[in-house]
Amino acid sequence: MNNANISKPSIRTKLSKSKAIFLLFFALFSLALFLPTPAKAASFEAGRIIDDSIFINKNSMSVADIQNFLNSKVPTCNRWHAGFTGASGTVYSPPWTCLKEYNENPTTKQNNIGQFNPDGSPVMVPGGLSAAQIIWNAAQTYSINPQVILVTLQKETGLITDDWAASWQYRTAMGFGCPDGAPCDAQWFGFANQVGQGTRHFRNFFDGIRSGGFWTPTLPGVNTIGYNPNSACGSSSVNITTRAAAALYSYTPYQPNAAALNNLYGTGDACSAYGNRNFWRDFTGWFGSTIAVPYRWEYVGQSASGNLVAGQKTTWTLTARNVGSSTWYNSGTNPVRLGTDRTRDRNSAFCTASWINCHRSAQLNEASVAPGSVGTFTFEVQAPASPGNYNEYFNLVAEGNTWMNELGQFFNPSVAAGSLSSSVVSNNMPTTIAAGGTANVTIVMKNTGNTYWYNTGKYSVNLATSSPQDRSSQFATNTWLGANRPAKMTESVVAPGQNATFSFNIKAPNISNIYNESFSLVAEGWTWFGQSAATAVNVGGSTPPPTSVSPNYLAPNQGLGLNASIVSPNGKYRLIMQGDGNLVLYSPNRAIWWTSTQNTGANFFIVQGDGNMVIYSPARYVWASWTQNRGAKTLYLQDDGNLVLYDASFRPIWNSETAGRV
Repeated sequence: MNNANISKPSIRTKLSKSKAIFLLFFALFSLALFLPTPAKAASFEAGRIIDDSIFINKNSMSVADIQNFLNSKVPTCNRWHAGFTGASGTVYSPPWTCLKEYNENPTTKQNNIGQFNPDGSPVMVPGGLSAAQIIWNAAQTYSINPQVILVTLQKETGLITDDWAASWQYRTAMGFGCPDGAPCDAQWFGFANQVGQGTRHFRNFFDGIRSGGFWTPTLPGVNTIGYNPNSACGSSSVNITTRAAAALYSYTPYQPNAAALNNLYGTGDACSAYGNRNFWRDFTGWFGSTIAVPYRWEYVGQSASGNLVAGQKTTWTLTARNVGSSTWYNSGTNPVRLGTDRTRDRNSAFCTASWINCHRSAQLNEASVAPGSVGTFTFEVQAPASPGNYNEYFNLVAEGNTWMNELGQFFNPSVAAGSLSSSVVSNNMPTTIAAGGTANVTIVMKNTGNTYWYNTGKYSVNLATSSPQDRSSQFATNTWLGANRPAKMTESVVAPGQNATFSFNIKAPNISNIYNESFSLVAEGWTWFGQSAATAVNVGGSTPPPTSVSPNYLAPNQGLGLNASIVSPNGKYRLIMQGDGNLVLYSPNRAIWWTSTQNTGANFFIVQGDGNMVIYSPARYVWASWTQNRGAKTLYLQDDGNLVLYDASFRPIWNSETAGRV
């Protein structure tokens, strides 16, 4: 294959002098326009022209990527450039077809060279494929990097950057079947044929297969590699360290000498060969280094639900190709994981308990992923409570070694506002129970909102004490999650419209009385919500007296039912829980203090064990003194008409400020 020093070489063809001069000028002076990152000769390694993982990365470009690349190299085709006559007498005439406009039927070999529609667009032949599609198909068939094919087309015939390509360049596009010093073999003519056969041989050479007698592949290890087809130019021993470099030497069996490397974008001396130099130079300039870094990845795909409701869980998946030189592992010294990015190692709002931590969403699913292979990261996420559009960035990290190249990969879910709502389906909390007795309770709640409930992790939905919220229940046992959390949901997940079950044990207080017990739902870390499940529980068969209670006080966990009252020792003042639900303190002449809870459904007043005085309806609390956890002990109705809540040392905690009123 070609060793001439032109980007668009005239290998084994006869060009006119003017065309040859143009090509050489183009190679020497214009090539810099197409090399945004020029190669430096000092970086060239004869035994490691390109690494294996890069050479066989068949997914480096899509068909669209290849087409865009061709478009970028020749923005405008010079369709009517003057023709020329080759040394053999062949006349080449416009209009010319540049590679970005070329299409061919690989089966019939019919192509559209020089054919254009009246509107100037290139003719599409029946069953024709674009050059980009032909290149991509060959890359996929033989697992060779399409970038390798593009660079080979350039070094062999200059097709990539030629804006007025002649038919001979398509005929021998990859230089396949064109040995040095001999005519090209006509059986391999044609663009699709050249690309297919050239790529097939790259693969065979890479695999060490001696292919069809066309060449004896050079194998990795120490080899004697010449500088030129002229043996008098000499050779040297080259330790070929990659199979890819061996494949290149099998295709083009010469190395550049010092003169060729010293003038990297020009010509060397009479003994210089340029094929492998130009391959390395153009690949580096167009696509970056030919040396694979140990840890590097390429995006393959992702799957995720784009629309979530606040609190909803789902699963995200990212697939990544290993394009580095090191194998990835999911355990050991440097396990490969998916970490949060932008800002690196930030705690994600979508983190769940299934994550390694809130800045490491997942480890590699597979035990190992070799260079060139694809790895998968699958992880659960839960939408945050705050609605909005989110960009969640991630990158791969080899723990204890390095973060990999940042590709700006992200998931972009839209989180809708969550409506947490519930209704009571059933509640078998006993209405009567013996003092100190036990029972099993099941409360069923229906999800009447628009988001899912979960029984673990962030925003887990639990049954909690209410009226007031988070109070310590007199019925708690050591099987509860806490004194204010009877139970978590039995089901792992409850969708909108479905029912959730909460089962728990209770133990009644040892003091006989009527207790109003109320439970509501809470999405932990988010909000309380829904209808309360409330029950008035008669402990020990207690019946609040319809008239005065003796003595004139209420001890902890004692209370007043409807129409029950306590009376001051002198008989002048009465505190009564009226039938309308209002708690009222009367003097001999009038009402002197009240809670304004009439017509609220209130039916019970209690001095709770935590010191809070509360009036309950069957569904909720309607009034409270907010004196919990202050040491309050006993509520007294004094002879002076003042209602006072004392602690154990008889220090007043709360009073009705009614002393002396008549």
